[in-house]
Amino acid sequence: MKKLLYPLAMCLLFGLCAYMFVGQAARVDDENQRASSDMMAQSLYRGALSCYACEGAYPDTLEYLCEKYGITVDESKYDVHYTIFASNIMPDITVVELHEQ
Repeated sequence: MKKLLYPLAMCLLFGLCAYMFVGQAARVDDENQRASSDMMAQSLYRGALSCYACEGAYPDTLEYLCEKYGITVDESKYDVHYTIFASNIMPDITVVELHEQ
């Protein structure tokens, strides 16, 4: 009986450790994706501020911002909503991460 309990306990312990490792890896991946999306939004805001400082107006379009201020948006990974109200008011920039299916 003791010969059977030791391998069974080791298998259960290994399974529990593997389960905890996979769960932690998934949480880290989610946090990295969230941070990546936040960094993209910060980059766009900084570019818009640089444009305002240099040109006296916020960029009219996302394309102009990317072209003139060297920002690259991976369109297969992010959907960026860029809404401008007036040239002297900070545009509303929303970065939505696209999920692969």
